[in-house]
Amino acid sequence: MKKYLNWYNKIIKKNKSRVVIKSLNKCKNWVIGQHNIKHKSGLFFKVIGIKVLDPYERETNLISWEQPLIEEVKFGSGLIGMIIKIIDNKIFFLIQAKFEPGNIFNIQISPTVQSTFSNIKYNSKKTKFLNYFQSNLLKSKLPRTRISTVFKKWVSEDGGRFYKKKNLIHIIKVSHNEQINLPENYIWIDETNLVKLNLLKKPIVNCHVRSILSFTGYFKRLS
Repeated sequence: MKKYLNWYNKIIKKNKSRVVIKSLNKCKNWVIGQHNIKHKSGLFFKVIGIKVLDPYERETNLISWEQPLIEEVKFGSGLIGMIIKIIDNKIFFLIQAKFEPGNIFNIQISPTVQSTFSNIKYNSKKTKFLNYFQSNLLKSKLPRTRISTVFKKWVSEDGGRFYKKKNLIHIIKVSHNEQINLPENYIWIDETNLVKLNLLKKPIVNCHVRSILSFTGYFKRLS
């Protein structure tokens, strides 16, 4: 596991990104309206207000409450894609060290592809390895014999913070001898070591990778 921790720590040290808390009123191109907060382009997401009435089986005695939720525009969903390969009966996952402004430590271990469909539509060229998952999105240029889908399911996102959001978990298996040129923030890792990283006290593995790990028993039978 030392190899993977060294790789992760190296990416952390090279990361120059900074996240600065600022007033919503000073966020460029974001508009605070009467009913929501949204980007002036109409893309990305909105922050909406909701009122919950007669909550069913909740841990509160309140008969109602109000709160903000995040609503993704256009598509309302995202792609969580993982490329795997089988070597000597072991599953290897192609993971990335991904920066996101809300992450603990800024960078967390994430799936091969993690993106909303709106970002894929408007910025697909910057989404690495998207071509492996494009059979149902765009026309893929990869020969279909080189890849196979072993798991593909819609899962719901946290309903306490997101409004009717869902993600497509799509796991692709490639041949054990498939040659893929990896950027420095990508690495192949076997299932055992990925689980060990997930069990560390320091939370460096993100929630989407944990979801994929929870499905491994299922897609092992399919693969």
